[in-house]
Amino acid sequence: MTFQSLEAVASGAVPRSSSADLVPVGDWLRSRRPFRQLRSALLDAEAFLNGYQTGVAGAAWRQVRDRAGDDAAVVEAIDLLLHRLSPRPRVRLGAAGPGLFLESPGATRELGAVCAVVVLNDLSGGVRVKRCGRADCDRVFLDWTNPNNRVACRYHPADGAECVT
Repeated sequence: MTFQSLEAVASGAVPRSSSADLVPVGDWLRSRRPFRQLRSALLDAEAFLNGYQTGVAGAAWRQVRDRAGDDAAVVEAIDLLLHRLSPRPRVRLGAAGPGLFLESPGATRELGAVCAVVVLNDLSGGVRVKRCGRADCDRVFLDWTNPNNRVACRYHPADGAECVT
């Protein structure tokens, strides 16, 4: 299964019969531009973190959000979030041979989003769950820029204009 398939499964674009509530494990690691290819799953994660989307693990997402800024606490909260989603490993035969998938019935989109956050943090060598630097904003965002230098959420233009809601 290709990385784009992970994105399609996470976004719900793959028909239920094809995805069978499975998120592939490991395919994104072979990607040349993982942050760009993780974009839709990371946007989902931001939506869960900020409460724009609700799912089965809403309280666990809020714990990750509330701990933004404390790397050790964020990692612990992500671990609790994964535990709450209760993924089960499955091996399935695909076109490229057997592959490892995670199954979380009813929470595939959430599982894809949290997997994207884990991959982002792993590939970048640090926790990238950040609080918006604007005093008038309480949003949390994921910094997937290469230099890890983003200071404001995506609702704030670079020129410092008013918050876009």
